[in-house]
Amino acid sequence: MEMTHYCDGLASELTTWKGRLYDVVTKLDSTSCGEKQYVVPQVNDLHIIIEEMGDKIQQLRTECSAEFTSQGADLEGRSFHSRRTWVGVWDSVSPGEIGG
Repeated sequence: MEMTHYCDGLASELTTWKGRLYDVVTKLDSTSCGEKQYVVPQVNDLHIIIEEMGDKIQQLRTECSAEFTSQGADLEGRSFHSRRTWVGVWDSVSPGEIGG
């Protein structure tokens, strides 16, 4: 696989995850303080992850090169961390609390 295809694919996957996380955070941010008091630390973590993903997506789109392999492994690790955080949020929130 060419490195540019790898970078494009990873940028696409990260963009999808970023959108999903953003949707959840938006719903949680719009709830009352009492309802979201139990997940504030996780929501703050998601805000940070969304920002980091945006930075990495931009980097993938502008700086993709053959030397990017080590950073690609880091991004894949962050993707795993995002999934773990996502699951943690869902374990802490009932679907009714975010409009589900």
